[in-house]
Amino acid sequence: MSSEPDPTPTPPPGWFSRLRSGAARRIGRGWRFAWHPASHATATLSILTVVLGSFTTALATGLWGEIFPPDSPPAAQPCPGKGCEGKSPKETGGCTADAVTYQREENNPATLHFRYSRRCGAVWARITTGEVGDEVNVSSADGAQSAVVESDHDQFTPMVVVGKTFEVRACAVPTLAQSRKGTWKKYCFTATDEAPWS
Repeated sequence: MSSEPDPTPTPPPGWFSRLRSGAARRIGRGWRFAWHPASHATATLSILTVVLGSFTTALATGLWGEIFPPDSPPAAQPCPGKGCEGKSPKETGGCTADAVTYQREENNPATLHFRYSRRCGAVWARITTGEVGDEVNVSSADGAQSAVVESDHDQFTPMVVVGKTFEVRACAVPTLAQSRKGTWKKYCFTATDEAPWS
């Protein structure tokens, strides 16, 4: 009875074969990832998360202002000049030094008058016989200012800037409070650069 010879055992794969098979599997997995829609969505979401996180960090740490600095605020205008608009004539230095006055004497219940500084190119209005709560205002073609008597009888407005030729209007407006003593009504008059300033 003859017996068949044992089959020759297959030798284990060599190192080159193992390396080639592993590389093929890795390439296959990478190819499947590159074309798999779910993998694309995951990668995109990860990138967006990183970008949004960096943006939030920049805002929180103040880096955004360094990267995109805000516009510089406009420089303050000097006084004399346009910078006198809305300022107190007594706090600007020099505006009251050369100020001249124009006042109407008749039927002027609150002794309303204008003050004009040629140096500062500005006009303001003043009342000297008002009551607490009375208002004085002044307006020009380019601006308007007002003030209210807070104590005693005297009050003046902030300045309005005027040119070399101008027309301004001032008004004294009595308070509506029941405690007021005077019975006069709102009183206004105008002045120009050609008024008899003195």
